Amino acid sequence: MVPENEIRCFRRRLRVVERAVMSNLKEESSCCGVSLTQCHLLLELEEHTTAPVPDLISYVGLDKSTVSRTIDGLVTLGLVHRRENPKDRRSQLVELSPQGRAAVARINKLCNGKLSGPAGTADGSRAQEGAVGHGAHRGAAAGGSEERRGKLLWTLKSAFCLRPEI
Repeated sequence: MVPENEIRCFRRRLRVVERAVMSNLKEESSCCGVSLTQCHLLLELEEHTTAPVPDLISYVGLDKSTVSRTIDGLVTLGLVHRRENPKDRRSQLVELSPQGRAAVARINKLCNGKLSGPAGTADGSRAQEGAVGHGAHRGAAAGGSEERRGKLLWTLKSAFCLRPEI
C-alpha cells in the first residue's frame, strides 16, 4: 500500500504537469487554426480512423453537446466527414477528410518539433549549441517558445521521477 503522503505528492505533481501540458496544448493548437477541442478530436480520429460519435465522446471525456458542436465545426471547415453507421442507423460515424489528415500532419509536425528540437534539453536548460554563435538570439526571437518547451520537458521529467517502488 502506498502511503497517503506519497499519493498526495504524486497528485500535486500531476496537477503541475496538467497545467504545463494544457498551457502548451493551447499554444500549439491555436496556431494550427483549430481550437483545443477540435485538435483533440482530430488526433483521436487519426488514432481510430473512423469512430462513432459516442466513442469520440468517451475518448475525449467531454459531454455530447460539446462533441457534437465541435464535430459540426470540423465538418464546416472540411476537416471531417460524417456518415451513417451501417451497424446502427441511429448513430453516425466520423472520419478525417483529406484536409483533416493534412491538418493532423501539421499539428503533429508542430507539436513533435516543439518537443524534439535541439534548443532545449530535458532538464530545462539550453543546449550548448543553442547558447552560442548564431543560435543565441533564436529563443528571444521565437518569443520564448524554446524556453517553454525546455520547461515543459523538465516539468514532465521531474514530476514523474518518483521512487521506483511507487
